Amino acid sequence: MKESIDSFWVEATLKEAVKSIFPFLTPEAIDESKLLANRYMHVAKKMAKPVRPYCFLVSRDLSSIAPFHVHYPVHHMWNAYSPFGEFEVHHISDLNELNTFIVPQNIEWVGIR
Repeated sequence: MKESIDSFWVEATLKEAVKSIFPFLTPEAIDESKLLANRYMHVAKKMAKPVRPYCFLVSRDLSSIAPFHVHYPVHHMWNAYSPFGEFEVHHISDLNELNTFIVPQNIEWVGIR
């Protein structure tokens, strides 16, 4: 039996974040997100094309959307261990699509496109 996923790691470009994530955030959270994206842009450039430096941990019900810096899942705070399950990339166009996810085999990241 597959179990539901409670939270998702979401990456976005600035355009994607403005359109699909910022409407859910407070002005303070938007400012924090922009600060983190600018601070860690160099890391984001190494990770993907297009560059998605806006990163968030998002609960399935959208009650919690927390900005994080781009290398959070492999950050030294975890001593090179990622507490996240390994996921394949899934592109979504709206955060509400997170509601439909169950644990598929080999999922790594969830990103907005």
